[in-house]
Amino acid sequence: MEDVPVIEEIVRERTQHILFRGISARFGTVPEDIRQKIQTISKTEDLERLLTALFTIQSVDELKSLVN
Repeated sequence: MEDVPVIEEIVRERTQHILFRGISARFGTVPEDIRQKIQTISKTEDLERLLTALFTIQSVDELKSLVN
């Protein structure tokens, strides 16, 4: 099916968007280095792992260690 890669890309982009909103809500502005790292993540599962971690991490430094 040709639509599968397109759908996967849409899901990945939406997950990134939700992740950025969550980071902003928890910590204020998303640091540019974190934004760039997240934008390079190609697997939706990895983005979902970060989204889940956002509920328990306590600082931007913890988030940085997760995206590196």
